[in-house]
Amino acid sequence: MDPVDTSEEISEFKVHKDAIIETVAEAVLTERKPVAVLDENDNVVGTLHASHVIKVLYGGHAEK
Repeated sequence: MDPVDTSEEISEFKVHKDAIIETVAEAVLTERKPVAVLDENDNVVGTLHASHVIKVLYGGHAEK
């Protein structure tokens, strides 16, 4: 997760910070824009980029 960048346009799709990556990976990977990450009060606490999901799922193998 990256910090919130107010100059960055984010997707309308949102995920909760406690979501398991396997449950949101496909949706995040299909988004062209970063996805907002929400806390328990539905406040945006960061953003999630498809590239980060790929790194989590495939580690360094995605860069080779």
